[in-house]
Amino acid sequence: MTVSARVVIGVAALTTTLLLAWQVARRSADHVVAAGFWFDGVTFESPAFDAARGGPLSAAERAAVESLARAELAAAFAGLRLDVTAARTAHYRVRVVQAFQPRQAIRGMAVAESRALGALGGEGAIDFTTLAALAVRFAPPGTARADLVAAIGRGIGRVAAHELAHQILPRGNLHATTDEASYDFGSIDRAGQFYGPMHWHFAGPRLRDVLGVRAAPAQ
Repeated sequence: MTVSARVVIGVAALTTTLLLAWQVARRSADHVVAAGFWFDGVTFESPAFDAARGGPLSAAERAAVESLARAELAAAFAGLRLDVTAARTAHYRVRVVQAFQPRQAIRGMAVAESRALGALGGEGAIDFTTLAALAVRFAPPGTARADLVAAIGRGIGRVAAHELAHQILPRGNLHATTDEASYDFGSIDRAGQFYGPMHWHFAGPRLRDVLGVRAAPAQ
């Protein structure tokens, strides 16, 4: 056996060992995956909101949208070994942008997109302008301004949860469900995206298998 062949075999063995170690660590009871979520240069301008509520979102309302979106996203993965952070270098990442470029919205009302990167995690983006317009469109008659602001934040967080699920579960059809009150559902063109409770359907057990469940706190 030549030296070069031994080197290749040694490197392959080391790679296999590292991969196995990574898999063991991933399944260990204290391993937690990071998911980065942030607003990337969002101006919060929304012609639909302005027209419906007589003026743009205030600074306090913009902060509320961000806070509520993050809280909704964290609630979607509560109990699982995933932490929602603002880290842009996290294993999984979803950012909110003001609006997609025309090329990204070529399939009609595109509101989000994700790309799974295998062992490197994944990355995605959400279109604020379109999502805010949909929150206005599906608002029940008489919805107060504060409730509409909350609906925008809630809708963003729910879309982010859906996009993270695509990154975490790249195989299989996440949209197979007909349950419109689930994060899994394949369309954001529904009132349940913004109003009322939401839960996982088919994706729930799969997320638990992949991410694992957090250990109960010691008594």
